[in-house]
Amino acid sequence: MHTSKRIFVLASTFAVLTSCTTSSHRDPASTDVNDTTLGGTRVNPVRYTLAPKWKIRLHDGEKSDWADDGKLNWVSYEIGTEKGFRDFKNRIEELRTLNETSAKAHKKGKGIFSKGSVMALDEISTLISLIESRQLTERDQVDAFQHIAELASSFSFAFEYPIPPKLFILAAPLRIAAEFANKPMDKDAGPAVNVASVGVQDLSLVDPANSTFWQYPGEISSKDMYLGFNRSKLPEFKTPCKYEEPKTSYGVHPGIVVKCDGKKWKFKFGNETKTEPFSSRLAWALGYNAIPVDYVKISYIEYDRKLISEFNSRKEFGTRLTSGLGFDITTIKMQKYYDPFSEALAGAILKDGSSVNAITLKNNLLKKQSAESEEKDENYNVDYESKIRYLVLKEASAEPSTNDNEKNIGPWSWNDLDHPNRRETRGFTIFAAFLNLFDARTDNNKIRFVKEDGRTQMKHYVSDLGSGLGLGSDLLHQFNGDPNGYPWEIIRAIREAQDNSPLTRSSGAARRNERLIEGYAFKGYSVIMENESFNRARAEDARWLVRRLAKFSEAQFQDALIAA
Repeated sequence: MHTSKRIFVLASTFAVLTSCTTSSHRDPASTDVNDTTLGGTRVNPVRYTLAPKWKIRLHDGEKSDWADDGKLNWVSYEIGTEKGFRDFKNRIEELRTLNETSAKAHKKGKGIFSKGSVMALDEISTLISLIESRQLTERDQVDAFQHIAELASSFSFAFEYPIPPKLFILAAPLRIAAEFANKPMDKDAGPAVNVASVGVQDLSLVDPANSTFWQYPGEISSKDMYLGFNRSKLPEFKTPCKYEEPKTSYGVHPGIVVKCDGKKWKFKFGNETKTEPFSSRLAWALGYNAIPVDYVKISYIEYDRKLISEFNSRKEFGTRLTSGLGFDITTIKMQKYYDPFSEALAGAILKDGSSVNAITLKNNLLKKQSAESEEKDENYNVDYESKIRYLVLKEASAEPSTNDNEKNIGPWSWNDLDHPNRRETRGFTIFAAFLNLFDARTDNNKIRFVKEDGRTQMKHYVSDLGSGLGLGSDLLHQFNGDPNGYPWEIIRAIREAQDNSPLTRSSGAARRNERLIEGYAFKGYSVIMENESFNRARAEDARWLVRRLAKFSEAQFQDALIAA
């Protein structure tokens, strides 16, 4: 396993950031953070950085402003004050009424907001009522404010454009040059807020308290990385599935939703098919909330024309290069057309038991084989179509859709609230750099309501971890799943000038050529969008995560790669 050896060597080399001391589990605020009236683990059980006025922001909800320049129209509310709380409550109720009115007028009952956004508004309304009831303890009331802030942020970021919608042409070279400059880790950001008050000299040894972002995972070296996610077996796709719908969200790669043995799955195709099953297993083992993703070599779908005709249903998105003189020069499109016959289909099985490959299927099924011709119903040969029983899919990655105990609410941002000041979000920088996960965007994160042991709690998930095991150095050099392009070195030491002071010279030759390490910088790694959690990472946050990476064995890496 050449690739596992490379990953293991890289992880071992990465561990030069740490001392020989192994991390001991320290949980400075774990004794009284569970079983609140709000249910489950607290968002931030250590320090509440939004106090005392609890100034939070909410997108104004006006649809006309959602996408033109990619900027959200924020309205700030100080919900820790009487007026701010009242104004915020009124606005939440206005938004709920706006959605209800829209749903009543729509023939299918759809409002202007997504189901997740509606759940966020409903939960905020419930929390407001709890606060007004004055029945919460002081600590639970603080937690309620924290939940409101997280949900208001999630509601707002659901309307954010996934990438910068426009870029001034003269700024593009500066942006790329800045990425090549290998930004040093921040020394001035201050310690992570959820470890700063512990009183330990070496903060890299301190685990944050369990939160909705991260939980202490136990002994990493004992994790089953082949099955992953505390499962007893891998999912199987032996019986034919049924096509449900296409991927309609933003995204470079196409996908579909299928139902197999009564359970819905999201299948994705393209060069993230193998990388995401691997990366998600590592994130889970490190203690992050990661959605199980598995590699599927082959699967069968009952024939449905819509699987083919709806294949390119993703939202269009791209970046406009503007001159700054009132006109655009060009648009860089992030989404391109994919031929479903070459991207997703291996072939088909006919009703007479014979099989055909994808090329033969396309030639016989479509009257014209030009790009996008499969989207037109009149282009299908219905006589041949009636002979098809199953479509055979190419390799894909499979992610289970949410079940009755899981509800997707909306995204969460690396840049918002106290997220950039957390040990676990800063530490994720190192994990992302280790795998070259360059696509760390807001819309790739998810807040979920999860019901466990009869209690419902909010959890922050990292998802869409498919960008990786390739190159992620800058805007022009980002690609996935290429082990030969995957770099050997990720972090470089920044050293002071050689110390030739008289005191040093007098201490002997061994000290004369010594250059002291001043800090560390990422070497050839950059994310696709500005990420404040990554920008504020300090060496102590890096050491905390590296100690955890160093607990994986080569066999565990290999098992995860085999599963992928």
